[in-house]
Amino acid sequence: MVNPIPEFAKKVWSKWNIRGVILVSLTLQIILIFMAPMRKRTKKSILVMLLWSTYLLADYTANFCVGLISNKYADEDKPSSTINDFVLAFWTPFLLLHLGGPDTITAFSLEDNELWLRHMLGLIVQVCLTSYVFLLTLPENTLWLPTTFVFLAGIIKFAERTRSLQLASVSNFRQSMVRKPDPGPNYAKLMEELKSRRDAGLPAKIVKMPEIADPILLDTNTSQQFQKLEEASTSAKHGVQDESKDESDGNSIQETTKVARDNEQEENLCDVEVVRDAYNNFVTFKGLVVDMIFSFHERSDSRNYFIKLTAVDALRVIEVELNFIYEAFYSKASVLFNKVGFLFRFVSVSSVVAALVLFVFDQKQGCNEFDVKVTYTLLYGAVALDVVSLYLLISSDHTFASFNSLGSKRNDFVGGISAFKDSIFRGFLKFKRPIWITSEVKSPTWLRNRKKTQLCRHVIFRRWSESISGFNLVSYCLQKKRTHWLDKVIDYIGAKELVEQWKYEKKQPLLQELWIFIFKELKRKSEDVDDVETIQRICSSRGEWVIQEGELLRDDIDKLMPHVDRNIVTFDECLILWHIATDLLFYEVEEDVEKGNHNVHKSDQDGELKDLSKILSDYMLYLLIMQPTMMSSVRGIGQIRFQDTCVEATNFFSKREMMSEVKALSKPCMKLMDVCVEVEPSAVKGDRSKSLLFDACILAHKLKQLKGMKKWKIIAQVWVELLSYAASNCIPITHVQQLCKGGEFLSLVWLLMTHLGLAKQFQIKEGHARAKLIVEE
Repeated sequence: MVNPIPEFAKKVWSKWNIRGVILVSLTLQIILIFMAPMRKRTKKSILVMLLWSTYLLADYTANFCVGLISNKYADEDKPSSTINDFVLAFWTPFLLLHLGGPDTITAFSLEDNELWLRHMLGLIVQVCLTSYVFLLTLPENTLWLPTTFVFLAGIIKFAERTRSLQLASVSNFRQSMVRKPDPGPNYAKLMEELKSRRDAGLPAKIVKMPEIADPILLDTNTSQQFQKLEEASTSAKHGVQDESKDESDGNSIQETTKVARDNEQEENLCDVEVVRDAYNNFVTFKGLVVDMIFSFHERSDSRNYFIKLTAVDALRVIEVELNFIYEAFYSKASVLFNKVGFLFRFVSVSSVVAALVLFVFDQKQGCNEFDVKVTYTLLYGAVALDVVSLYLLISSDHTFASFNSLGSKRNDFVGGISAFKDSIFRGFLKFKRPIWITSEVKSPTWLRNRKKTQLCRHVIFRRWSESISGFNLVSYCLQKKRTHWLDKVIDYIGAKELVEQWKYEKKQPLLQELWIFIFKELKRKSEDVDDVETIQRICSSRGEWVIQEGELLRDDIDKLMPHVDRNIVTFDECLILWHIATDLLFYEVEEDVEKGNHNVHKSDQDGELKDLSKILSDYMLYLLIMQPTMMSSVRGIGQIRFQDTCVEATNFFSKREMMSEVKALSKPCMKLMDVCVEVEPSAVKGDRSKSLLFDACILAHKLKQLKGMKKWKIIAQVWVELLSYAASNCIPITHVQQLCKGGEFLSLVWLLMTHLGLAKQFQIKEGHARAKLIVEE
């Protein structure tokens, strides 16, 4: 029988297996430390897959190599006393360093945090195996001292990772948020005193005193910043009033809008203040991700702060706060940024450096030259990884926030170095500052050649992907072809959703106009409510609030309410209806523009609202279809409705030979608008099919009848409300799951709503009552 593995290959593997595998392990660590931070900055699937495979291979390779080394010694009756074997034993603790992983990644996904007990068992097993190999070389081992130093550093690194996973597990994270038991005021003692006074014949009574709210948990600089922001806001308002008096009625509205918009684009917070305030918010509200509740005092403090911010500053603070959440769940930040963490990291780095120095001055007589080079590679590689980790540690937002918190208690010394410290911090942080560029949009196609202000920061300095995805139903139906055998194979192996997301998902940079519009809408609602009931109503509204409280006439309200009322349509049904209706109206306007009718937009604001409505429409359908975990609590049978609608649309377009109209969607949409919809589709087809295609056409005709700017203003406001509803009803931990995949725009809206007080977590109306026992005269 022929041996399937040649003897030559066996000899090569026997000689070079340990050396090759340990170098591969080091290479994987280098890839991880540089690639891991990129996953929060981009949504590219290829990068995520590459990082996933590297993350898994790094652990498997290190474990495999430890087994190879231990087997080498176990196969010998008596361990060799040559210096070459001592070098091989010296490599074993380096694998503990590799199993500890870089600081930039401890978990690939949240599920990895829940397996911290498995990692703890792995730590114990690997420490025992390394100790076993090391003890077999004693007492002849001349490299026992550098081996001990690397062994110590490896244990610390592996323990850091295990501890980080433990702290980031949902149960432990929630437990760390639980406050001390609070029995409240001593009711029994107060009642006893009241009874004793009355028994003594004294006219006593208990008077309830209002609770004194806690001061805002920010330092003096932030309080000064509040005042500065308020003055800026006041001056802007006065400027608007003065201009509105001097200009005519038509121009005054445009000037007022322009001044208000310019005010929203300003950056009043410096970079250091952004990081510091974001960290304070993170410390206060990190319990959001595990469904903790907060008092109205915390809501008031947060809302007062964010109302005074411009939209751009609010975005800057929120994205830094999300970055803190990401680091708490996916990196070693929670372990490193404390006194104990710094101490152990100092010991770890010092141990590796000491091992390098000792090995440099060792004689190494009789040792294989290649093994010496491998050892130097491992030592210099370990030092280089520590240097890179130190740089990433110093330049992280956590470091800037920690130094600012230490400097908040000012004295003469701290005050003397404060300016120097802030100048250094600004030098680092200016690279991470958002960069807005006004230029013509290149993608998507329907927005091409229109000037918009886009977020265009370099990917290396981003804190999230800074993009908003989109998915369009009409475009999807027009591109859908007959089922191919390859499609059946993809569906069989369960990769259909992944392939369709890669094929049909469209990404574009975040537009400043979109963020400002959403910020204004949420800020307006936040300023109008103060009670829990109204907040709950706003959070549960899916367009009802806008339609009922807006500028519509009673007849228009009665026409549109059936398409948003929760008693009539579910959320997914509402979303698909408004998505198709928005497309139909949008491309009707685009068709008029192509024909030369440039008067379809009565103002620049009308055209901008149309574009923003289209972006939000595509984004919400993307969430419903391609991010089902984020919409699981409100999704319903959306997938069935979507599929039935797509089949009906595909049949409609194919019979009219329009399946090639992929780039020019205006013609297919106009064909849909031309369909007579006087009779309800359910009355003709029944309710077995869940298709909403022609129900959306009915909605589009109703919206088309709205006069003036009301149409696109109402559509845009409804989409903001649908977005807000999805954000507030999304399971909080799901937002954290998306942070390791570039983050979702929905998470920014969720955090903004929370800080503006529009969240269900604010359920405590009052704190402890301050009661006094008063004896009347």
